[in-house]
Amino acid sequence: MSGWYSLQSTTVIAQLATRITGLRESEAQSRLVTQGKNILPRKQPPSALSFFIRQFQDVFIVMLLAAAAISFFLGEWIDATSIVVIVLVNAGIGFIQEYKAQKTLDELTQQDQRFARVMRDGELREMAIEMLVPGDVIHIEAGNRIPADARIISSSFCTVDESLLTGESVPVEKQEQWEGKKEVNLGQQATMLFRDTLCMAGKVTAVVVATGAQTQVGMIATLLDKPSSKKTPLQERLTSLARVLGAVVFFLALLLFCLLLLRNTDLFDALLTATALLVSAIPEGLPAVITIVLSLGVVALARKRTIVRRLRAVETLGGVQYLLTDKTGTLTTNTIQVTSMVIRGTLYRVTGKGYESQGDITLDDGKALSHAQRELAEYFYERAALCTDAELEYRATAHRVIGDTTEGALLVAGQRIGVDYRDIRNQYHMLFEEPFSSETRHMVVGVAHKKTGEMSLIVKGAPESIALLCSKKDKEYIHDGVRPMASQGLRVIAMGERILNADERKQVLAKGGDVFAQYLKNITLLGLVGEEDTVRPEVASALKRAREAHIETIMVTGDHVLSAYSLAKQIGIVQHESQVFDASQLSNSDDAYLVKRITSGTNPLRVFARIAPADKLRLVELLRRNTSGVVAVTGDGVNDAPAIHAADVGIAMGITGSDVAKETADIVIADDNYRTIIDAVHQGRIIYDNILKFVHFMLSSNMSEIIVLLAAAGLGFPVFFIPIQILFINLVTDSLSSLALSLESPDASLMRHYPRERKTPLFSRPRWYFLFSEGLVLAGLSLLSYVVALPYGVDVARTVGFLVMVFSQLLHTLNMRSYRESIFHSTHKPNTTLFILLTLSFLLTLALIVIAPLRTVFALTPLPNLSLVGVIALFSMGIVVYVEVRKYIVSLRYK
Repeated sequence: MSGWYSLQSTTVIAQLATRITGLRESEAQSRLVTQGKNILPRKQPPSALSFFIRQFQDVFIVMLLAAAAISFFLGEWIDATSIVVIVLVNAGIGFIQEYKAQKTLDELTQQDQRFARVMRDGELREMAIEMLVPGDVIHIEAGNRIPADARIISSSFCTVDESLLTGESVPVEKQEQWEGKKEVNLGQQATMLFRDTLCMAGKVTAVVVATGAQTQVGMIATLLDKPSSKKTPLQERLTSLARVLGAVVFFLALLLFCLLLLRNTDLFDALLTATALLVSAIPEGLPAVITIVLSLGVVALARKRTIVRRLRAVETLGGVQYLLTDKTGTLTTNTIQVTSMVIRGTLYRVTGKGYESQGDITLDDGKALSHAQRELAEYFYERAALCTDAELEYRATAHRVIGDTTEGALLVAGQRIGVDYRDIRNQYHMLFEEPFSSETRHMVVGVAHKKTGEMSLIVKGAPESIALLCSKKDKEYIHDGVRPMASQGLRVIAMGERILNADERKQVLAKGGDVFAQYLKNITLLGLVGEEDTVRPEVASALKRAREAHIETIMVTGDHVLSAYSLAKQIGIVQHESQVFDASQLSNSDDAYLVKRITSGTNPLRVFARIAPADKLRLVELLRRNTSGVVAVTGDGVNDAPAIHAADVGIAMGITGSDVAKETADIVIADDNYRTIIDAVHQGRIIYDNILKFVHFMLSSNMSEIIVLLAAAGLGFPVFFIPIQILFINLVTDSLSSLALSLESPDASLMRHYPRERKTPLFSRPRWYFLFSEGLVLAGLSLLSYVVALPYGVDVARTVGFLVMVFSQLLHTLNMRSYRESIFHSTHKPNTTLFILLTLSFLLTLALIVIAPLRTVFALTPLPNLSLVGVIALFSMGIVVYVEVRKYIVSLRYK
């Protein structure tokens, strides 16, 4: 049932067939059976089998399996078995990595079990929140997370942080009686508590009305429980490449087959040669190498407390152009602290960090306070201790605030000047309290000193509210004092006091504390404080790196426009007010106008304030539909989950993040460190750059094999390479050497490049030209060496051509270390792995010639003349000469 908030609490209790003393245990157990446990819906994690099957959905894998089937049909068992082994190795690598990633996430999300205080059989008990059922009566205090959706029965100055659902960081005041309209949004349902929100102050008793999937959080999770069909840009590019390559290869194989038949070649030999071409064209090492490269990236990120849930999301991060981020808890620590104060026109600075006890209060110029000034500051914080409900939990040198963090910051500032709020509170009786309300915008307490009997009214709230209760002079103090702090974007709080005279004290003693309200006038201003939500220390440098990398950071928050603008300007996201939109401006703007404002070169929109989850989702979908940039979203609240789900890369915070956000995300930042996101982007760019290198190398090498087979058939040569020889070439080049290329150190300027667009092809036109020309050169070198060695016989010539192809491709990996730099003057760090694998590959190739059984299997023959060794060395070096000349010519264009 909806609309619980508008019903009287007694009606809710009656409709749920419960009572103020709670359910009987037997009733609760019965409802648990019918209603289910209070657990948020979560997608069933994929089984180990499904993880394994997923590895065979790559287009290249399908093509390889087709080639294996043809080889089996032709009786080429060794070739077919080799292909299957390569496919299984790739599948095993991908399976292990993705399965491990899922298990790591499961460990992260299975945090300590939460408990709630529940009335059962008339007794207050503590039990796991999963055992709650509708009708349970729960007791909540400041600092507790709400365990289920509930209707308030009674409330004592309760405020709740509902930013998890609404995005609004200012705590919401809760009450028992409903006085509003029948149709309001979540943020206005003052009589309701919602699961996973946080009680900031006061106490509340409520009756559970919804659990599990029926809660507001649960319904959002249910909406997200559907498979995602989106592919990463790398997947899209490789799929497109595979389709084109598959069509071309099939055509060439068919062309070669027909050509051989026209030359009266035996049918079996024609099929064998066509199969050899098919095997040579497919970069069978590509899926395995990409999987390994991405896995290595996952390992590198894991060391930095980043969990990758979807392997290829690592690469996608490297192309991020638009990064939409929440404010509260992501750019800030959600740690409110007092940074300045004004007393009687004097500006003070409060030093210290967060909730640490260390710190002091000085004058604005850093000088120490006089004795009189220090007394005024101490008195201010003594009164603040009486006019707050917050508590501090001691933790060595720092504290944890129990209750409203705004009030907790006042207590911390007081401790820095030597005021212990507990001692102060012990000296007074609390006679009267009027909680903060959005109407009055202040709170009032009436207190009496236990020894002297002195009574006073203390009022704390918005400066403009306190000004209405003060003298003209104090109004001037408020007006002048607010200006310097507001200009810094601080939240300003004013506090005043009225000490009651003897007659007024008698009235209070005779009629009770309620008469305090009539004395709320002629208040003496005690001072003003400026508070800020601490910016995460690493955010400034992270945002600077993001700007250098041409990543557009867009802050999306539920906070007030002024608060959002102030912080965004402070950390450098915006420079002008015109770069900020609120929800009303967003809703009144059409998509075309928004895209223009976001992507414009002058004062582009970079902050969206007062934003609801639907608005955030709209922005993500808008950017994905109307721009070519990769869109990433960071967030921790349930309200972030829809946008996380829709983005190209969804990033959740692992500590403060809700279970729904983490389950939806592609990547989980385990340490909630914003800087780690930019590190992940850097890692993604490194991976993509290295992927380009080894894909370029693979295709140019495989293209050379295709050209050799077609040219040999056209020239009337015998079958140049048999499938097992091609598989060996691809093993030592496509797999071993390519893997080494993936470990290249990054270009120093990598994070200054513009992000690649989502639809950008894998290779530019010039790169395709270089790739094809390299394939021609490699093929030409192998064919020429074959012709040179032909006088020694066909078997020797084929062996020489084979060795030249292998050695030239191995040397070609050195060319691929850099697109422009010479291999003799490279600024890259030495790639030890590459040189080790190259050496191993050379030795493996020599073993085919030296070891007789291997010569037989691979259809090779010993070299009859040492001069052929020189031929092999000379022709193998040809590719290095060609690429070095080309690099030199290209470098001249950039001088």
